[in-house]
Amino acid sequence: MPNIFDTLLGQAKSFLGSSGGDAICGVDIGSSSIKVVEIRKKEGVVVLQTYGELALGPFAGKEAGQVIQLNQDIITQAITSLFKEAKVTAKKIFFSTRSSSSLVFVLDVPSVSEREISALLPNEMRKYIPVPVNEVVLDWWIIPSEIDSALGHDTTDTTPKREVLVAAVHRDTVKTYQEIVRAASLQSTGFEIEMFSTIRSSVRYDLNATLVLDVGASSTRVAIVESGIMRSFHTIQRGSHYITQAISTSRSIPFTQAENRKRSVGLLGSGDDEEISAIARMTIQYIISEAQGVVLAYEKKYGRPIQKVVLTGGGSLLKGFSEIAQEAFRAKILVATPFQKTQAPQFLRDTLETVGPSFAVSVGLALRGLSE
Repeated sequence: MPNIFDTLLGQAKSFLGSSGGDAICGVDIGSSSIKVVEIRKKEGVVVLQTYGELALGPFAGKEAGQVIQLNQDIITQAITSLFKEAKVTAKKIFFSTRSSSSLVFVLDVPSVSEREISALLPNEMRKYIPVPVNEVVLDWWIIPSEIDSALGHDTTDTTPKREVLVAAVHRDTVKTYQEIVRAASLQSTGFEIEMFSTIRSSVRYDLNATLVLDVGASSTRVAIVESGIMRSFHTIQRGSHYITQAISTSRSIPFTQAENRKRSVGLLGSGDDEEISAIARMTIQYIISEAQGVVLAYEKKYGRPIQKVVLTGGGSLLKGFSEIAQEAFRAKILVATPFQKTQAPQFLRDTLETVGPSFAVSVGLALRGLSE
């Protein structure tokens, strides 16, 4: 996959033991919180060292859980506080970049040599990138034709095509992240678009097509993955924050109270809770409808059905989400368990399984560090 660049506190747990290999840290900078995961490899086993989450709202004079705009000073303060509370010691640190400031797509190009494809790409990418190409950092990967053959994709077209996975991030966004790293006195090892990290931590290597539904606070990321390769990506401008805000407005209650009601009632409430569930379902049904459109486009192009759906992101933890997803997709529904790729104390296992979907990006970032 492409590498794009070479008490305010929520929860923070630390259980540092004897050192093994170098510790590696993944930092997921979201729109409502920052999450951190630190791991190290010890005797061939990936060991979870520490993890933590910090709400960004209070740093901006808002309630915990509310969405804020990317702000260098706020993010710097939050990272510093979280690293201190979670007792992060890693020197190798990988950061996520938000999908809202990124563009990921698959290009169909003529089946020519890789050198010729590289020459064609700049002109082809201009059709999809809404700003001058020199204003973005670009990376791409030519999907090997033998992978298509193994997956059973039709390669007998009279006009043979190759597929290229393209990723772009605006240079201003890159600069902001680099300034945050410097201001927090950290040494970043790399940056990565969040969906690539989610796939690494939450999707098993499988020839079958898997839909990844990552429900965040301000938006939802949708990706279709085959054999570890992203074939389709789409961002839906709806997330769990919209549900809380709608409940807060409807019931005339504070945001934090609305957030608690949303979590306790979920999507399948009845009686006095039916109104809250109905508000929540409106947003979730919109998200699922958009995701179904992505699936239909994929199945039309490749002639292969989606076999599995992986739910991740904090919004996927809503009660009843899996049941609604099961009704919408003719596929096996799975909830992401990224911490299963790490070793941790047994007493934390239930907690890690519960919060796992929220930490998919930060776990994936840390795992990337082990492969470098």
